[in-house]
Amino acid sequence: MKTLRKFISIFSLIVWLHYGTIHSNSLLITGQVTDQTGRPIPYAEVFVPKEEIGTTTNRDGLFVLKISKGEQITLKIKHSAYNPLVLDLADKNDFITIKLKQKVYQFNPVTIEGNLYAKEKLSLPVSHQLISINDFPNSGNSIAEKLDRFGIQLKDYGGAAGLKTIASPTGYGEHILVMIESIPLNSPQNGGVDFSVLPRELFSHGEFYWGHGSSLYGSNAVGGTLNLMVNQKQSSSFSLSSGSFGEAGTSGKISTMLGPAKISLYGNNYKNQGNFRENNHFYQTSFGGQVQLPLTQLWSLSFFTLNSNTERGVSGSVQWPSPNAQKDNLQGIHLASLRGISYFGQTEIHIGTLSSDEHYVDPDWMTNTRHRTSSHQLRTIHRFPQWKIFRNTLTLETVRHHINSDDTGIHQRSRSAFGLLNQLTVQRYLSLFTCIRMDLSRESKPVTSGSIALIWKPEKRLIKSILINSGTSYREPTFNELYWQDPWGSTGNPDLKPENGTSMDFAVRIDPLQSSAVEVEMRGYHFYTKNLIQWTEIEPLVYSPKNLSESVSYGSSVKMIISPRTIPVTLTIMTDQNKSRVLSKEDGYGKRLLYVPAVSHWAEISYQFGSIKGNVSYRFLGKRLYSYNSGGILNPYDRLDLSIRIGGPKLFWFRPNLDFGVRNLQDRKQESVHGYPEPGRTYFAKISTEISNPKNSIE
Repeated sequence: MKTLRKFISIFSLIVWLHYGTIHSNSLLITGQVTDQTGRPIPYAEVFVPKEEIGTTTNRDGLFVLKISKGEQITLKIKHSAYNPLVLDLADKNDFITIKLKQKVYQFNPVTIEGNLYAKEKLSLPVSHQLISINDFPNSGNSIAEKLDRFGIQLKDYGGAAGLKTIASPTGYGEHILVMIESIPLNSPQNGGVDFSVLPRELFSHGEFYWGHGSSLYGSNAVGGTLNLMVNQKQSSSFSLSSGSFGEAGTSGKISTMLGPAKISLYGNNYKNQGNFRENNHFYQTSFGGQVQLPLTQLWSLSFFTLNSNTERGVSGSVQWPSPNAQKDNLQGIHLASLRGISYFGQTEIHIGTLSSDEHYVDPDWMTNTRHRTSSHQLRTIHRFPQWKIFRNTLTLETVRHHINSDDTGIHQRSRSAFGLLNQLTVQRYLSLFTCIRMDLSRESKPVTSGSIALIWKPEKRLIKSILINSGTSYREPTFNELYWQDPWGSTGNPDLKPENGTSMDFAVRIDPLQSSAVEVEMRGYHFYTKNLIQWTEIEPLVYSPKNLSESVSYGSSVKMIISPRTIPVTLTIMTDQNKSRVLSKEDGYGKRLLYVPAVSHWAEISYQFGSIKGNVSYRFLGKRLYSYNSGGILNPYDRLDLSIRIGGPKLFWFRPNLDFGVRNLQDRKQESVHGYPEPGRTYFAKISTEISNPKNSIE
């Protein structure tokens, strides 16, 4: 608490210094940007050309601008999915409502809903990728299949019951920070995230930021950051799904208005027998809810909760089968957010509680363990109005982790952090970013991370943007790495140091035809990591983690999006070349990093005409190393998927939809992770209906 009070004092001092020079001839403009139906448009650009001062709307479409008084004020409002608008205002402090008209495309436009710092993707000093989650159907129940796209590799441990974890260009999945609405989701016990337990219908999209991110987001952001955004669509629905290997599921969502509040309740029941392997079943029951409550014209409050109960058979690898192992897990995610604008800028306050109660039983290995973890986090993000050529974003946060595990014992860990992102507008299209963050805790030494970036973003030119950035990152040791003890003698290491990383990133986006029909992004990157934590054998079959290695990973990628105006087809292709190796003269010296392919290719064709959507996706991952000890190589992995969605006509309040498709159309018998075979060709289908009642629901 003493550390938190210091941060509050620093925050107050910065506010006082920032506004100490404000004089009486300034004018405050507040307002909201919406579409023609009154639905807020998040993260639209609001700009005053005369003074070259601008901002973006927040999640609720609200904005605040402080400018000099004048006889005439001109605002320019832009958003990628809407027609731009130029508006002349009177010289007075009024709240204004601005309505934009949606652009007309042959297919539905993508709405970018922003990110942690309320900035559009080209204005954040990290390479960015938007991943739509519910644009096309896919096999299974989770978001895992939709995240595995365009350079983001998910390791699949076999069918619906297998873990779904993300791979990092630095070789360690724990190096990817995963967040839900800017609250970290990584387990304090093992550092990873299992995406198989997150129902895809609850999320609208994911935002992936390549490279270092600790200075912006905190621990675990050594190789990248994934921020999952909750689906805000206010409509009711019901669906039935079925597929291969005993897949069956039902889900439903009810949305209504209760006074000024928008309320949604969600329920899901899913099962998959996974009978292509023994003991590979997966059952899930989950329920959740959302509340969006406007407090005033400028402030709003929202809640999100998800409670999931999963039961699965843990079949183990082919070499080490577990024909009778079972794992049950009760998981809870509870988030509350307060957002608004004021004279001092845009403010977001997020409170999150994450909990997990896991019970693992394997009678063949005489294992019966229980692990309970909980994390409580408070994060405040404040974005100051632009002052001359400066724009600052301040973050304050505190987090407390607790674990009660049969293998690690009972432990607690607390950490507080202070971060400052500064944007210096050199000229209209050129910005310089500097970011610094300090993390403090009683259990370890302070950790400082920082970054610097340069972004050039002209308008209506061949080159759409150039991004150059460099920074540092880190990862804290997990509870398992610090305190692990098992009956066979393996133990943790309380003296572990945090892993440290540096990275550089260069990205260029061009529009060769200057018509938005073709867009090309070229990217080069370099990662260097030291103090890598590896579990090493200290005696036969007895392991302990140590800070052993240094590693390097560098490469380049090219991504092209072709969307002709004459036909409703979008083609996206990407290729990535990577070189990596272990630098330390320890275990694995000179070898490639684990699960980092030297070459990978991705392609996707999307089609939409009327109510019919189609999608064909292909991925190829070259040979990958899966173990330093054995030097084993995993064979190339490739997969072709097909999905189709047919929307029916609207009948009264109901709009039926039919989804169906095939995963692994070529029926490849292969492994995403060594020793864990995936199912072959998998068919899936879903019948759903959207329900919209104009009296109590908003589409």
